[in-house]
Amino acid sequence: MNPEGGRDHWGNTFSVAFAGGGLKTGQAVGKSNTRGEYPVDRPLGPQDVTATVFHHLGIEARKVVFPDQAGRPIYLVESGEPIRELVG
Repeated sequence: MNPEGGRDHWGNTFSVAFAGGGLKTGQAVGKSNTRGEYPVDRPLGPQDVTATVFHHLGIEARKVVFPDQAGRPIYLVESGEPIRELVG
């Protein structure tokens, strides 16, 4: 980690482990190149991970809106989609 809270190497790839009732587990979704530098198959992002968690909780995160101080909408998830391999 660098002082700003980011990664200075291989910042385009990361791993996440999911577990819990009802999820389709026991699989790897996506693939990086052999050095782990960047995704080469099924790239996903933090918004997709967040959308998957909300979906599993029964929350349609792209429809839930909270207003900011100026009254503009802030969505729980703006661009992510639930990871279909995990939720069906």
